[in-house]
Amino acid sequence: MPATQIRRSSTDFPTFLELMRSTASGGPRPPLIDRRFSMGQLLRLLPLILMLALPTAVSAEQVRRLGNWDVHYIVVRTSFLKPEIAERNGIVRGRDRAFLNISVLGPDGQPVAAEVAGTSRNLLEQVTTLEFREVREGNARYYLAQFQHTDRDTLRFAIDIVPPDGKPQRLAFQQQMYEDDR
Repeated sequence: MPATQIRRSSTDFPTFLELMRSTASGGPRPPLIDRRFSMGQLLRLLPLILMLALPTAVSAEQVRRLGNWDVHYIVVRTSFLKPEIAERNGIVRGRDRAFLNISVLGPDGQPVAAEVAGTSRNLLEQVTTLEFREVREGNARYYLAQFQHTDRDTLRFAIDIVPPDGKPQRLAFQQQMYEDDR
């Protein structure tokens, strides 16, 4: 078989060597991607496509390892909550309001008590002190702080956490905020 002929099934991708041989000999280039998708494959990708295409009310939960502790954090627009859930948790809903949820997990993966305090700072260097309160539901333990924001504002968060070992840790991240269109 000549070097320019490539045998492959419809699911194989060409190897680097096959691409080089085909290109060097002036032969036809094999396709880099098999562009034939079945309807089933497209339907399986639909949730991912929609998730990437639509604006989100919730940013993905993040996890940072601080010392021996895993700190989970997420920023959520308050309008994302159902009114009864917001009321039950003392959260004020509004198109320009959000909350930060922090959870500290010990080495065994169980939630632990911690002291949590922090600030948010916008691009104009305006600082807002975040007032965290502990929420306990069964074995879950987390800390919530509500805040207001403006549309398309980028906030830098600095969260000081003192876990059970007493060694202060700092969680720092930034988040772009959007007002609810409703």
